[in-house]
Amino acid sequence: MPLNDLEKKHCDGFINFCKEKSISVPESYLTSENMLVRYLQATKWDYQKTFDAVLMHNEWTIQTRPHICPNKQLAVDMLTKNGFIYFFRRDKFLRPIVVVNIAKLKTLSADDLESFVPTISYLMTYSIQKALIPGKAECFVNIIDLNGVSMTSIPVTAIKRFLQSSQTNFRGRTYKTFILNANMIIRGSFGIVKSMIDEFSAQKINMLGSDFKKHLLEIIEPHNLEKRFGGTVPDKTGGFFPPDFSEQGQTMITKDEYLKQLNGPVEKVALEEVKSYEQPSLIT
Repeated sequence: MPLNDLEKKHCDGFINFCKEKSISVPESYLTSENMLVRYLQATKWDYQKTFDAVLMHNEWTIQTRPHICPNKQLAVDMLTKNGFIYFFRRDKFLRPIVVVNIAKLKTLSADDLESFVPTISYLMTYSIQKALIPGKAECFVNIIDLNGVSMTSIPVTAIKRFLQSSQTNFRGRTYKTFILNANMIIRGSFGIVKSMIDEFSAQKINMLGSDFKKHLLEIIEPHNLEKRFGGTVPDKTGGFFPPDFSEQGQTMITKDEYLKQLNGPVEKVALEEVKSYEQPSLIT
């Protein structure tokens, strides 16, 4: 998607900042302007914070290699059987929908929690590769369901790991997050959630009570939403992985098929998060 004047200005400004400071970042973050913009926006165009965030992300990709899960079978088993997190269809603008079931999340064992972040990273990386469409759908919609969870039983550690991993390792990949069935006490404690993430990410969060259905239906068609969320699709009880990115009555085209149907050139979706693990090189 083409950058606007403000985005171009700050991309150029960041490059000049690096040159003046004689500091370096991996080339892949510069050749993909959309990727760089996601970091700049998240830091409110602060070049030093952007530089720090880019290096932190690059270090994470080198150390964890998220497309190669340390224990892929364990991750797939967790994603398939538990249903604490899964992708299910798309919103009106073809953005994939992520569902997080907190009641199931709190049932994870200590061993499962150790594998929690690598598993989430594997799922997000898989979905970036398989579902995002360049120039059309480049981020996700999150639905976090608190139904059946009291204030004292909320798995704060797991939620914190999820939010921090999404914010730090997958910058700009969230369009909006809906937190559902949040009672007055939980909504009053929203500051706890905000303290776990940056201000840019916090602005995308909608904390809702039991009257959430109308808000979800504003951006998601009923035939792409489970009944418990106000849609017409039976609630999902199994088959949580591989993700279902389809629309009712059709199979969602792949990214490559979409590109073939376009008449003109389109910028390739930024896949540096999942395939580029470069050591920093000096900008000249």
